[in-house]
Amino acid sequence: MAFDIIIRCSNPREANISTGTKQACLFRDNYDSITESGLTIYGLSADSPKANTTFKTKQRLPYPLLCNPTATLIAALGLKKSPKGTIRGIFAIDKEGKVLILQAGGPDATLDAARNLAAELKKPSSGDETRHASSPAKDD
Repeated sequence: MAFDIIIRCSNPREANISTGTKQACLFRDNYDSITESGLTIYGLSADSPKANTTFKTKQRLPYPLLCNPTATLIAALGLKKSPKGTIRGIFAIDKEGKVLILQAGGPDATLDAARNLAAELKKPSSGDETRHASSPAKDD
């Protein structure tokens, strides 16, 4: 499944908050082991391209950061805090548009979800496997 996509949601504005940076860096540090399964990693935030570029450079992230300043996609995923902000989480979509993961969680939980999906994708396929999407929960 070379076209599976995994996206972690965070907020680079939180760069001085240890959990935002931790999540980004965990995905950086595990980039090869996750992407060798065919997954592609992106970051997603409601910040400006400039803020994302600064954060990406400072943290030496090997994956692109996508900007969603209106938070339309983030809200559609149920990962928008009210009135402002983003709930940390992860989602993965396959090439047919099927949601494989939709889960809110802190740095360790989102990395575990990505690792589990990567491991599942590395297994030989034995027919039509069903993966489940979990609903967003509170951020930790």
